Amino acid sequence: YLASKERLQTTYEQARQKATTSLAYQQFTADAAIKLSHFDEALETYKLLVANYPGETQYSLKLADLMRSFGYQGEKFSEESAKVYLQLARIYPTNHDYKTKAGEVFADMSDFARARQVWDTILTNELGVSNTYLEIASIYWDYYQYDDAIRVVNNYRDNTGDKTALAYKMGAIYEGKNDWKQAINEYVSVLSEPGVGRDVVIKRLVQLTPRRDFAQVIARSYDLQASSNPSNWLLSLGYSEYLRSAGRETEADNFLRDQVAKRSEIEFLEAIRDVFHRERLPQDEEQALMRLTKLARDEREAMKYRLQQADFYEQRRDLTKASNIFEGLLAQYPSNLGVIQESAQFFSRAGLVDKSIALFKQSANRAQGDYRKQFTLQLAKQLEKANKLDESEKILRAWYSEHPLDNEFFSNLVAILGKANKQEALVELYQTALKQPSTSGLSGDEAKAYIINLRLAMIETLARLNRHSDVIDQYIEVINRQFDNSQFIDAAFRYAQANNQLDRFKIYYEDLSKKSFKDYRWNLVLGAIYAANGEVAKQIDQYKLALTNEPQRLDLRETLATLYTREQRYDEAVTALRRNFEIDGNNPEWLTKIAKVQIQADKPDAAVATLRDSLAKNPKVTARLLFNAGQLLAERNYTKQSFDFYKEAIALVKSKPTKEPTELEQISNYSLALLKNTNPVTTYQELRDLERKLEAIHGEADEKNYAYSTKYSIQNFLGNSFGAQVMSISSPKERLDLATRLNQSVKNINGYDTDSETDLRIILSLAENAGLTELQESLLIKMKNLSYASSANKYYNNMVTLLAFYERFAMYAKAAELLQVEKKLGRWNPPKSPESNSVNFEQAYYELISDYWHKAGMAERELATLSEYYRSRSGDATENFSPLVQRYFTLLVELNQKEEFKQIA
Repeated sequence: YLASKERLQTTYEQARQKATTSLAYQQFTADAAIKLSHFDEALETYKLLVANYPGETQYSLKLADLMRSFGYQGEKFSEESAKVYLQLARIYPTNHDYKTKAGEVFADMSDFARARQVWDTILTNELGVSNTYLEIASIYWDYYQYDDAIRVVNNYRDNTGDKTALAYKMGAIYEGKNDWKQAINEYVSVLSEPGVGRDVVIKRLVQLTPRRDFAQVIARSYDLQASSNPSNWLLSLGYSEYLRSAGRETEADNFLRDQVAKRSEIEFLEAIRDVFHRERLPQDEEQALMRLTKLARDEREAMKYRLQQADFYEQRRDLTKASNIFEGLLAQYPSNLGVIQESAQFFSRAGLVDKSIALFKQSANRAQGDYRKQFTLQLAKQLEKANKLDESEKILRAWYSEHPLDNEFFSNLVAILGKANKQEALVELYQTALKQPSTSGLSGDEAKAYIINLRLAMIETLARLNRHSDVIDQYIEVINRQFDNSQFIDAAFRYAQANNQLDRFKIYYEDLSKKSFKDYRWNLVLGAIYAANGEVAKQIDQYKLALTNEPQRLDLRETLATLYTREQRYDEAVTALRRNFEIDGNNPEWLTKIAKVQIQADKPDAAVATLRDSLAKNPKVTARLLFNAGQLLAERNYTKQSFDFYKEAIALVKSKPTKEPTELEQISNYSLALLKNTNPVTTYQELRDLERKLEAIHGEADEKNYAYSTKYSIQNFLGNSFGAQVMSISSPKERLDLATRLNQSVKNINGYDTDSETDLRIILSLAENAGLTELQESLLIKMKNLSYASSANKYYNNMVTLLAFYERFAMYAKAAELLQVEKKLGRWNPPKSPESNSVNFEQAYYELISDYWHKAGMAERELATLSEYYRSRSGDATENFSPLVQRYFTLLVELNQKEEFKQIA
């Protein structure tokens, strides 16, 4: 923006003057310098930023990249760039991108020794992670370091025991070395890996085939790998795909035919069968199926492959062979229901309907229980398919006469009669079925459900016969028995609308509602019809008519109020709800619902008045009611009005602390309103004052005393949620004021008893959530100091927390200096106590401080620490191969400390 307005240079000059004291100006001047091509000035600013904030990647990466771009001017820039990348790698050891970039800088300088050293440490830290090895191998490959790339892949193979891992990458590397034989060996090994990788390798092998004698080399490589691992059938399958892709289809087909004849792996033969099917080689597919059937491992598998053979012959329209297979299966498994069903369905598809019918008859006579029902129903359907409607009807009637309440057979019988156009028989069946409830002893809901199901079955048949008016008649009968079932009304409406019966459907209920004007049910049905047709005004009229006959129905009037609200007829909605209020004995809940409508109508003053009226008419005004009233207003951002209710709620809690339960959500809502109407300091003070008042109340063990639970809710909120609220809506100055206030509140805490520790931890959590970093640090230091005299274990835990804080912000030098001070003061060696026996403070000290100096990039201080450790061990650590001693020796070499080497030799 500034550049487009030609104001960038001026603003940049102004910012440079203030950059020495402000982080924001420093960052701006650095970015602006790059935009203005003042790269030298940008470098200096970024160096300053990185020195002060070594863990901020946005500064370090820009500096490193900028330094790297200046590498052509001299190696010192590249060295600086690599140094910054390595510093980031120490700060963020799990992100190996920084080491990768550092190595690339060394490689750009042709210093492959140092590049190799950096890249190989990535592998040391991520042993066995395939993507990492692949990435490092690719980097070596990019820089034409083929031997190193091969070494990396072989290391991975040795570590995992997978001798073909990363084979495609290895093949590409060997290609780079012009070692074509080894490249082909690697590529061929990938043929056993189905998927995208194999497809890519096949494509590459096809490209290589025309060159020199590579076709023979590929064949020999396959033969060698196949003979060394004869069970690897996936390799053979992949090789056949290579031959086919190379245009050698005949050779591929012959190869697979040979495999079918001599191999016995079921999975392999299934895969070959699928290839033959894909390539439309029916004779070969048949041979593969026959081979599978012969090699089947059990009876079930043999049956599966015989059924697949039958399906194959059916697809080829060789119905004789398919029929022979089914006949053989039926002879071998005459009682197997699956075989019977598959065979019958085949005979039906093959046009051998009589055979299918005979089989189902036989099965229905043999079967028992539910199976008999299934086969009888399928027999009827086969007879229907054969257009033997009378015989199908006979079968269905026979079953239905024995089971007169079976709706499924009734539905099928109705369908058969409809298809046969036996109108009189259909009417007779229907009339008989309607009498079944009384003759079968059904009553009440069971009888109603039975009748409804009968009519629904008739609807299906009548719809198929295009008797639309009759369908609507049946729907009407169903709806009249369940007028409150919206599913039936919606289905009837959709059918009527689709078949030009909507006017008839509506008119019926319009006439019925007028004739039976005292029966509110028809008003509700008609209202539902109008609702489905989008006629909300007419739906409202029907609810009003229903209420004329059912004025006591609060639910109907509430629905009417909802419809009014939806149509933004708020005054009428309020009138309806107020009528409910009067009928319901002035129940104040209705006033709350009225207030909701008024809030939706954007009438906050009226809503407040109604809520006040509701509270006045409540026999007992509780804090919960006041909180709920405030929340209704707060949800629509009526902050001031909601705040008034929240204040009254809190005042009631203060006056009756043991009687008024207050939950965490209510404390949170009150705090948010308080923040919006005042400031963080006032809000914090209000909550703490309430907490202290509750804390002074005795009897916490009493279940009827709510003071304890409310106090706990406040403490929980302050520690876990208040800081986030402050962070989201308060200004920076307000947050700094809060930090000052919090700092003052802990000044008089000079001990580390349970209450003091609780207070400090609440404020610490608050500071962290509110982003008050300096306060967080000072609190951690205070807790560390106070806990030393209280408990060795607590002191150690607080030290660890403080060190973790410094780590989080990459302040490693500060962490190391803290450890030095604590040890010098004698605090790191706490008094002997049972708590401290599990911690070796001396060992932990050297491990931590050396690691911090290392991450801070202060090698000389790290060396001094390790030297002190080494001398303090009197040779014990050397015998135990201590990592600290090993690091000490490494540093001596890296820093060329020959004299110190001589002293310890």
